[in-house]
Amino acid sequence: MAVPKRRTSRAGGPASGRVPTATGHVLVVCGTGPCDDRMLAHTVDALSGVVRGGRHSILVRSGCTAGPVACLVRGRGPMVAVQPCDAHQRPAGPATRVGPLRSVADVDALVTWLRDGTGRLPDHLLAVQHTLNAATRN
Repeated sequence: MAVPKRRTSRAGGPASGRVPTATGHVLVVCGTGPCDDRMLAHTVDALSGVVRGGRHSILVRSGCTAGPVACLVRGRGPMVAVQPCDAHQRPAGPATRVGPLRSVADVDALVTWLRDGTGRLPDHLLAVQHTLNAATRN
């Protein structure tokens, strides 16, 4: 007996229009410019543990994710773009830029937030995200 093909909308989501449930994350770590500092190796190691512990997460190391202006004004430390995704690595919510991660405590806060899926990140880790959001509204 053939299994019926699942209908999808033009955007690739379920035909019902429901937002896919996040079951993992795509984690994009910047490794260039001010992001490439003493915390980068610790950040990549900690996030690798998150990815290994989950079924549907991916870790990517890339160039700048915030843009050159944000890099000039934010100071040193890795930035991580966090995109919640479903079991097929399709976006399941808006991406969030986290950082700069300047201490082990900052990295631990991000790891806890990713693993628990609840709670709130410290405001200083979302400062660049808030600045970029405000810039797009102005």
